[in-house]
Amino acid sequence: ALASGFLLFDLATGDWSTERLAALDLDGRLLPEVVPWATPLDRIRPRAARELGLRSRCRLVVGSWDGSCAAVGSAVVEEGDALVSVGTWESVVAPVARPNLHRAVGARLAVTPEPCTPGKGLWARSPNGTSVVNWARSVTRIGLRALETRLQDAGSDPSPVLVVPHLSGAGAPWPDARDAAGVISGLSLAT
Repeated sequence: ALASGFLLFDLATGDWSTERLAALDLDGRLLPEVVPWATPLDRIRPRAARELGLRSRCRLVVGSWDGSCAAVGSAVVEEGDALVSVGTWESVVAPVARPNLHRAVGARLAVTPEPCTPGKGLWARSPNGTSVVNWARSVTRIGLRALETRLQDAGSDPSPVLVVPHLSGAGAPWPDARDAAGVISGLSLAT
């Protein structure tokens, strides 16, 4: 699922696209090996296992996208299920057996391998939360400590400013999503 976030991944082969690598003159040896989730890697060292309170036979395995892992942890593994998660990104993932790639592209949905029964997932994703705060911090050059101080000084009352951070690149499964834009309402010179 993580490899599919790159435009170099070939969903049909489940590996890096030799065609795309050649077109971009990239050496595939620079990319990590693509392996399925839950592929065993090695046992955790006994001392580390003890320190972490894990069994001595605990094995490390390949993980997946955090949203994919959240879906599995929430039992969203069958076609017809869906997970909505909100964090750094707002994401919706739905396991699917045979995604219609043409319709998915038209709806700006990502199709990825998914640790679920059908093996693939449809994703709608939109950056928000922490990703927007980090963007704003980079633009204003405010460090985390300074931001924390300013937030505490502002008090706990709601702000008169409302920000809807529908950023460029946000995908949404409705027809007019391409025309959607972010909004900052209530901004004044005093703000």
